[in-house]
Amino acid sequence: MNAETTALRVLAWAAEPKGQPPQGPLWDVTALRDPAEPVRTALAELARTTAARLGAGRPPLGEQDPGVGLGALLLAAALGGRGQQDPARRLAEAAEQRFPTPNTPKKARWYDVLARHAVVAPAVVALPMPSDARSRHASAPAVGDAQLLGAPHEEPEPLTDTLLRCSPLTAVLHRPCRSRIRAGATAAERGTATLLLRHPRGRELLITGLCRWSPDPAVLTWRAELLTLLDEHDPELILDVCTAARLRHGDHWNEQLRRAARDLMLEGPADGSALATARFWAPLATKQRNGTDLARVRPLLAGHEQALRLVHTYGLTRAGAR
Repeated sequence: MNAETTALRVLAWAAEPKGQPPQGPLWDVTALRDPAEPVRTALAELARTTAARLGAGRPPLGEQDPGVGLGALLLAAALGGRGQQDPARRLAEAAEQRFPTPNTPKKARWYDVLARHAVVAPAVVALPMPSDARSRHASAPAVGDAQLLGAPHEEPEPLTDTLLRCSPLTAVLHRPCRSRIRAGATAAERGTATLLLRHPRGRELLITGLCRWSPDPAVLTWRAELLTLLDEHDPELILDVCTAARLRHGDHWNEQLRRAARDLMLEGPADGSALATARFWAPLATKQRNGTDLARVRPLLAGHEQALRLVHTYGLTRAGAR
């Protein structure tokens, strides 16, 4: 096995993700520059099926001559070789450098973004969630220890965040990497989302990608923030995402909202996942508060009442609430 076969195994896993992504060696990475035909075929097929699942249309996002660059393949190899941290990180950084720019051919742009998302999206869900709490609540070393250790050691970026930096569509539909969220530096993600609204089928892709529940509170919080920011560009997007959430994933949302209601009634600090589950619906509550008759404009939105009750009960439409 080498880096190419490792990447091929990850592509096969991404097509039907179960459990964690497979791992393998990263020998002979130079083969990734000119992958064999089975690898190219697997990558193109994965991109096509992902585009269809997201409702990106045919041709995907209106591109008449779609093509897939090698960035997604490098990400697949980095993901499969994650046991070798330094080589895997270098491969991912090479993929970031290969991200299409306005100077690259048009055929290498949106379809390449879809291919990257096809690899990264199932991976960031399957891999262990980064723990910000561990770094925030870790006790400071004693003075003697600090002197021995010298300057504070900066923890390397989790692989999931490295992958998110290299996959613009996943950073929109899932969340940006945590360093960008903490710094408030998400203009690129907002710009990508705005561009999608202008592309054929891009709006449907946003609706499909944003309407699901996520166990990661940062994902739900980001989606609520993004929908609020996009409201000035498309005032009906919030309504359509929430309607899709009810129609396509209503039972799952009902289950999570019931759990959130129970958890928020417990004594002690509010549960982050419960708050984020309720806060996802805050943009819709704001629409209603501002005079939108939800029953009239979206009659298929039935079942949202429990979510809006939680939003109002815990004041989640206010900036910085809870």
